Amino acid sequence: MKILVERIRRIYINNSLESYQISIFLFDLVGNSLNPENDASYKDFINQYQRKDFETDNPQVYFVSETDAVEGKLGVNLLKQYVNFIPIEKEGALIGHIIIDLKQKKDIPNNVYPELLIDKRFKQPEEAKDYSYAVYADGELRYSYGTYNYEKDFKKNFLRFSSLYTEGYTYNQYKHIGVLGEKNRLVVVSSEAYSNKNIFTNFSFLFLALLFSIIGVLAFYHLRNPHFRIKSTYTTRIQLYLNIAFFLPLIVVSVVTLSLVSNTYEKDLKNAFIRKAQSASNSIVTTLQQLISEEVEKEDLINDLSGVAKYSETDINLFNPEGKLIASSQPSIYESGFLSTYTNPKAYAAIVEQKEKSLMLEESVGTLNYRSVYVAVRSFDNNELLGILSIPFFDAEDEQEKKIINILSTIMNIFTATFIVFLIVSYFASRILTVPLSLITQKIRKTSLQNVNEPLEWDSEDEIGLLVNEYNSMLINLDQSKQALTQSEKESAWREMAKQVAHEIKNPLTPMKLSLQHLQLKLQREFTDIKPVIEKPFETILSQIDTLSDIATSFSNFAKMPMPKNERFDLAETLRSTARLHKDDSNTQILLHIARGRYKVYGDEQLMGRILLNLILNAIQAVPKNRFPEIYINLFITQARKAHLEIRDNGMGIPEEIRDKIFVPNFSTKFTGSGIGLALAKRGIEHAGGRIWFETQEGIGTCFFIELPLAEHFE
Repeated sequence: MKILVERIRRIYINNSLESYQISIFLFDLVGNSLNPENDASYKDFINQYQRKDFETDNPQVYFVSETDAVEGKLGVNLLKQYVNFIPIEKEGALIGHIIIDLKQKKDIPNNVYPELLIDKRFKQPEEAKDYSYAVYADGELRYSYGTYNYEKDFKKNFLRFSSLYTEGYTYNQYKHIGVLGEKNRLVVVSSEAYSNKNIFTNFSFLFLALLFSIIGVLAFYHLRNPHFRIKSTYTTRIQLYLNIAFFLPLIVVSVVTLSLVSNTYEKDLKNAFIRKAQSASNSIVTTLQQLISEEVEKEDLINDLSGVAKYSETDINLFNPEGKLIASSQPSIYESGFLSTYTNPKAYAAIVEQKEKSLMLEESVGTLNYRSVYVAVRSFDNNELLGILSIPFFDAEDEQEKKIINILSTIMNIFTATFIVFLIVSYFASRILTVPLSLITQKIRKTSLQNVNEPLEWDSEDEIGLLVNEYNSMLINLDQSKQALTQSEKESAWREMAKQVAHEIKNPLTPMKLSLQHLQLKLQREFTDIKPVIEKPFETILSQIDTLSDIATSFSNFAKMPMPKNERFDLAETLRSTARLHKDDSNTQILLHIARGRYKVYGDEQLMGRILLNLILNAIQAVPKNRFPEIYINLFITQARKAHLEIRDNGMGIPEEIRDKIFVPNFSTKFTGSGIGLALAKRGIEHAGGRIWFETQEGIGTCFFIELPLAEHFE
């Protein structure tokens, strides 16, 4: 019986019926089944299918649709089904019956060509691959399609939920919706519930699309307007730089990872296809070798090829070494003229001419794109090329795209979540980093010449510490500038006052002196006897007039004092010349010591001479009358390469309560002094880039120090 069934299939049934499951049943004259695997009789088929509502234009063919299905001994028919009753006669006498049962396949094999050959009315839409459905009759599962396990995971009591038939019922990450039909039947359609991950993926996509759109618009606007600048705070720039520093490597890693995964998957997919093709090649190589040696018929090769194709759920095409088609598990595609009966020229060149073992090519039939793997079929004995085997793969590109999309969505989710978290972290980090700057800003805002400026404190020696140190140094310079400004204002005021005082005092002094001298001469000539009496008072008065004249002259010089010159001179020589003026004075001892060295400095030599002379005179005048004046002058060069001058006396010292007034123009400790000598000295020394100060001990003496930079520092 098996041979007879196979003969009927081969001769009378062509490959255009691949979308149907074909069953052939043989019965004897009385209707008993001749198929070992079939227990139903001919009468059972008649009772179930030969009904008026199943009749077609052909009286021997009956059509059963899902809506017309009824339950019988042969089960429930829920798909489109054709049943053909064929009587077998011999010489006009009935000897048996044949029934051909065609049931539409509910699943399409994982191959290419049925996509072209299947009836469009029965072809499952592409979107249906993501759905599962089940048909229930009287509360019992009668049919199911898809990956969802209705017998295990779908509870029967779900059918009583009203929400199942309205908005749908979600259970265990799947959403189900029911549709009531006729004859107490219903259909339940199921799909994976829309997860939170998908919601976040959509949010990530929209978020990143908006983000990159804004960046793109700003970049385009900047290219169109090169001078365009966005004003931003320092905090914003810190956040921007932190995000760029973090996300630029993340973007690079994501792109590299996506590319690596895509290439790896492409390579693995290619290797899997080649292994499957090589396995199919090894399965038919013996039969092909026997066909070439005429030990078997071509039908045997076709049967083996169809068996391998059915087992591997693929289409297999076999070509001879000349590239001509030998056999195919889907001959209809070639019979219909969709494909040439010759192999792909690229495959022929690679395998036959270049001796390649296998390769994968991109191919298409109409608008259908797919990939085909070609492998060489070689003899086990002598490695002779027996043929070229080809297996097309339709869903390879779809699987790769789905995997890449899944990886890309995961990367987008990670990127977006990390971006939002890091955006918040960078905000607080930038606020923390800019706290010292805010503190410094507040301090600088309060800094002025009138207020007492407090220095900043910062423990760390980082960039902020350097800024704080510079700020504190600026405060010191500001205080010095403030003191210098105050001193300059005082000197300016005193210079104006000195000008007025010199004018008011000096004008009457000359006529007074002339009048007194004239009176003195007249009295001496006319009254010779009173000459001893009036001589001493007149000398005292004239001496005081000379003193007042000198004071007025000092004030006048102070008011008219020009800006000091800036010339190079020898400080040691100027000091020797000044000290020499008092060297021969028997009432004073000048002890001068000048260390060896070059004492070239920059300044006003004439002014420096007056300053040194004034300091020496002050030192002599500071000694009380009951002491012999001893003035010690010492000049040497310090380790810092500066000229250091000391003028020490053995006077009474300076009282503590007046020490801070020594360099004030209107202050003097001498009865006959003008009080501007030390002020002039300080101004001249500082103009030369040096400094002047003093040390004193009451009852012991005072020492004035002068320090000037050597001229070599400026060369």
